[in-house]
Amino acid sequence: MPDQMPLVVYEQLRCAILAGRLRPGAVVLEGQLAREHGVSKTPVREALQRLVHAELIEVMPGRGYRVHAPGLREARDLFAVRELLEAETAGRAARYATADEVAAMFGIATVGYVKGDEASVLRFHDANLQLHTEIAYAARNAYLAKLVRQLLERMQLIVIGEVDFGDPDEIVQEHVALCEAIARHDVEGAARLMRAQVRNGLQRFTGYAHDNPPT
Repeated sequence: MPDQMPLVVYEQLRCAILAGRLRPGAVVLEGQLAREHGVSKTPVREALQRLVHAELIEVMPGRGYRVHAPGLREARDLFAVRELLEAETAGRAARYATADEVAAMFGIATVGYVKGDEASVLRFHDANLQLHTEIAYAARNAYLAKLVRQLLERMQLIVIGEVDFGDPDEIVQEHVALCEAIARHDVEGAARLMRAQVRNGLQRFTGYAHDNPPT
């Protein structure tokens, strides 16, 4: 089990960040985490390095670590790239997706969440990442799918802002409408809906960032 401890601590910290228990800007300390998890500092240090690599936290030299707090400029840059990539993948998915792939997308698209319910928020985070990844793979371009997956993982902290300010039913409706366009093989419609979804996400994050400025 000792070899698994860094992964266990990593997953627990990742869930705490994505569920909003560790908010952007929050300071995390090796010693405190080691005491909380009942382990030595070594697995905690390894877990923190994984989180740094995932860009969920950042190092503060001589002071520990803190949860990364995306600013508006970073968010706008990421959303702009996401709009370019994902509009293309949505259009290509509408052209190439099989019936089985579309069925899998619909199965994920209906996963929503309840604000303040940690378990449902975590399920939504995982489902959202899986849905967009499925769409990207249905585009039949492995390199494009890899880029989309990397971008979505980079945006995990930004999705927290979307969830906080978004209407869960509205977000699910966006996902379902997108899957419907893909199912119809509506190339232009799928691309248009993906662009709208990405832009709506930026608007939701903008509201979050206004009320939660980086510390």
